[in-house]
Amino acid sequence: MPVLCAWHGIGMDQETRESLFTLFFSSKGNKGTGLGLFIADNIIDQHAGKISVVSKPGQGSNFRISIPKIIPQSIKNMTGDWKEKNE
Repeated sequence: MPVLCAWHGIGMDQETRESLFTLFFSSKGNKGTGLGLFIADNIIDQHAGKISVVSKPGQGSNFRISIPKIIPQSIKNMTGDWKEKNE
């Protein structure tokens, strides 16, 4: 089941959307670290999930996060002791 998050802010242009999940990218200038969405994207990816954003300037942003209920075999194979701990 996906998680949807709506932010009713100023929205983002295409250039911002394309850089959104890049390490140290921040649209907040000195107020942001550029770590938050980069880390979120990596955590979601490590769980075989996806994060996407739909946004236009002046219309806010909608994020969609989906993580599978079943752990894919490729992730199970990443750690040798996964089976021992989870079976």
